[in-house]
Amino acid sequence: MASINLYALSLSRLDRAFDEQTIRSSLAPFTQAIGHVKSVIDRAMIQNDEAYQDFLLDDDLNLIENHLGCAFITCQVFLTAAVSRVKALHELTRSQGRVPFKTSTESKRNILAAAAAPLAGTPYTQMQVIDAFANYFKHRDEWDPRWSKLDKQSAYTASVIRATWLQARLYRQPADGSDELGQRLIRRR
Repeated sequence: MASINLYALSLSRLDRAFDEQTIRSSLAPFTQAIGHVKSVIDRAMIQNDEAYQDFLLDDDLNLIENHLGCAFITCQVFLTAAVSRVKALHELTRSQGRVPFKTSTESKRNILAAAAAPLAGTPYTQMQVIDAFANYFKHRDEWDPRWSKLDKQSAYTASVIRATWLQARLYRQPADGSDELGQRLIRRR
């Protein structure tokens, strides 16, 4: 009976976790929904529809935010599958007494940072940013609006968001040291 190369099998499972066509088809409904809401907003803005701007615009912006959050969570599902497969490779090499798997440690943060350049102006990779925004979307209602009071995991997520938004110039730390980004996000909900 032929022996199974568990290492090759694990690598093929990792490759399947990032099947681009599967990911794109999973994200397509969010892209379509966001496009539809954006066209409604654009029409109302072109027509200078004050009633829409006063009463419905915030609802539609929240709808876009919800679709984006769901898209981040969908991406996180694929990231988590890949992370679990890399962790399995670590376990496989350890159980067979082989040289430890050297691309990363077994921590999710290190795996998401492995073999990827950080986004410009931040210490975080695209995969770390996607994971952080997904976590934020899932747990934001549990967060203290004063981000300085967050627990360790939430504080890490906030640091990724803050660094990303700072780079995009969407976040400005006020001179008084208050946490404007946390307050703005809480007010938006």
